[in-house]
Amino acid sequence: MKENKNSETIQDPSSEETTDLKTTISSIELEPGDLLKTDHNFIKFTPDNSEINEQEIERLRLLISHPEYNEPTGKKAEDIEKLSSLQILKSLRKLGRGLDTSQGFMYQEDIWGRDRVITAIDTLSTEPEIALETIKTLAEIQGTKVNKKSEEEPGRIHDENKNIDRWPAPPLVKLPFRTIISPLWGGNSKEYTMYFSGDTTPLYISLVHEYFEKVDSNILDQEIIDKDGKQKNVGESVKQAVGWISSHLNNDGLVEIPKTNIFSILFQTWRDGIYSNPDEKGRLPNILEPIVYLDIQALSAQAYNHAAEMVSNNNEESDLLREKAKRLIDVTVKEMWMEDEQFFSIGFDKDEKGNNRLLRTIQSNAGWLLNTDFFDELSEGERKKYISGIITKLFSDEFLTDVGIRTRSVRHADDRSTADYHGSLVSWPVDTYMFAKGLRRQGFPDLATQLENRIINAVNMAGKTEEFFIIDKNGKVIIDVEEATKKDNTEDIIAIERIPEKNIAWTTTAVAASKRQKGKEFRQPKKEIESDQWKIDLQSEILKNIKQIDVYKSREEVAKNFFEQPNTKVDPLKGMLNSIKDLTSQMSRELFPNKLRKILREKFKK
Repeated sequence: MKENKNSETIQDPSSEETTDLKTTISSIELEPGDLLKTDHNFIKFTPDNSEINEQEIERLRLLISHPEYNEPTGKKAEDIEKLSSLQILKSLRKLGRGLDTSQGFMYQEDIWGRDRVITAIDTLSTEPEIALETIKTLAEIQGTKVNKKSEEEPGRIHDENKNIDRWPAPPLVKLPFRTIISPLWGGNSKEYTMYFSGDTTPLYISLVHEYFEKVDSNILDQEIIDKDGKQKNVGESVKQAVGWISSHLNNDGLVEIPKTNIFSILFQTWRDGIYSNPDEKGRLPNILEPIVYLDIQALSAQAYNHAAEMVSNNNEESDLLREKAKRLIDVTVKEMWMEDEQFFSIGFDKDEKGNNRLLRTIQSNAGWLLNTDFFDELSEGERKKYISGIITKLFSDEFLTDVGIRTRSVRHADDRSTADYHGSLVSWPVDTYMFAKGLRRQGFPDLATQLENRIINAVNMAGKTEEFFIIDKNGKVIIDVEEATKKDNTEDIIAIERIPEKNIAWTTTAVAASKRQKGKEFRQPKKEIESDQWKIDLQSEILKNIKQIDVYKSREEVAKNFFEQPNTKVDPLKGMLNSIKDLTSQMSRELFPNKLRKILREKFKK
């Protein structure tokens, strides 16, 4: 058994030494202003290390630079809003429930399962209490029965829980949720819990494993009360979650999740917008049949392996779980790798005859694979081929921008007249940071730093931890989206389905973790990491070919380097109406008729 490490010292994951500085999200000791001061806000000073802390402060001062105001940017230092990711996290903290989803209009007070897991993992090394609260909260809402409207199933971890009464929205905005959306999703006028996701359940298993490995292995014995009022422990919850994944393995050994509610969210991953997972022509895939998603396969394989490690005292069960993981990986590589693109597809849907159809859209989904154990058991040659393909593609001009990676290749930017909010004209910090974590895991720390620098600079320019950033086809970033929605004297319009939520949790934890990494590197001189020569060569080649960006260490530097703002109008109303129109047209002219023909064919066969 591992001892509970939730004490005055914690283990730094990058070092075998234990730091004598308690790192805690909730302690704000230094004034948030200059970036690297903010970076070290997580240091809580204690009397027994005051001399060390004096030295630490002095070294921080040496890092703060104050370049002269640069006239062409049109920004002065006082124009840059001070940002502290740690203060935002403090305000998002919900004791007993983990981190709230956002401070924005749509998701405040919501419990999004996926968001809670990702933010809990990001903050595990600094505040493990968040992870513990998240595990208990999700286990309490975990599915116990079959409900076709909410798509609840035994063992399934929920997607969203919304308490409409507690939601701080105007009554007029709440009205359609009370009267239409909540009833359609199995709820009532006060609250609903929907389970429309396939990635939250494997992510939950991996969160429990992270806590089990790094904090306290007794987590499996933690007692909770489920949604039916019955008592169970976390270990039983994990077993039920694993059972849910296994119940959705198809004949090929892949995770395939059917929809039981035609009015549910269209897609089962974090890319859940209307056109977030299109085919290569920008059209909606066949959402009336189960879709096999690339990222869900990788997350599920890792969940099997993590579950196997938590039941290592049962060799038979552990071996069975590892066999399922291996088959998942083998089939995914075989079916979803596109040799001509040297990249993974986003998955496949069903054609008119019910056969698998590869979705060849080039999206950033593959970046998430690097932050899993997906490649660990492959041969060296296979690892080199697949990892190199992913990294080369995502660091190409198709994806890389000054604020992170696009969620879809810019080659698809003209597929539709509307920009969906997971498409070619946006970059999500959570997506970029997941890729950055994967790069560190796979041995490409300098490439990870380039992405982390972009995230930090972007949120410091915005003055808030945006849900996503909008970037036009030419790479120009729109920092003030709300201001861009008010423009009228321009013909350059980006019709996007919606504007970003402000101060969203998983952007905030990505920023805090990126800053923490910089603080770690500052306190501990960079060590040479043993790496395969092909990794060293690939990293070196990419760094030569990209625009390398440093972190701006003060408001003066942010002002000096502030992005030139394009004269572009952002129109979310037009974007949403266009997408609804496209959806309705394709459903009525193609998807529903195809579904009807399939039903008739099956009926006549009988």
